[in-house]
Amino acid sequence: MLERLAIDKEYLVRQSVAENIKTPVTILEQLVRNEIDNIGATVVKNPQCNFQIKEIIFKSFGKSQQPSLSRLAVFLTDYAESEDLAANYNSTSWLERYAISQNSQTPDDTLKLLAKDCNQIVRATAKESLKKRQSLLNK
Repeated sequence: MLERLAIDKEYLVRQSVAENIKTPVTILEQLVRNEIDNIGATVVKNPQCNFQIKEIIFKSFGKSQQPSLSRLAVFLTDYAESEDLAANYNSTSWLERYAISQNSQTPDDTLKLLAKDCNQIVRATAKESLKKRQSLLNK
């Protein structure tokens, strides 16, 4: 029954499934993966929500189209996926570009673009990241 309710078109129905303490972890994960609206905020409050589900929710912030504190937090961690870092190298937020320039998951091509950024801090950080990678390769 909960499986069917988890894919209901009505948000309030899915929210009720997310809040239900008897909802199995597999269904909570399904709700998060099929997120149409911000159901993750409700899933996190469920006592059944485990680390893996929280990790999925956290990583999803990096896929957001709008600069945000949540997205910045992801870009500052190793949880950020390299394709998300590369896709957001031209963010309107210099803080996000800085986070991308210092992240070890950022592709070299993206760092080269950031090394020409209009922001001095972003530029310097990207150049330093490239230099560190080069020195590791030379060892």
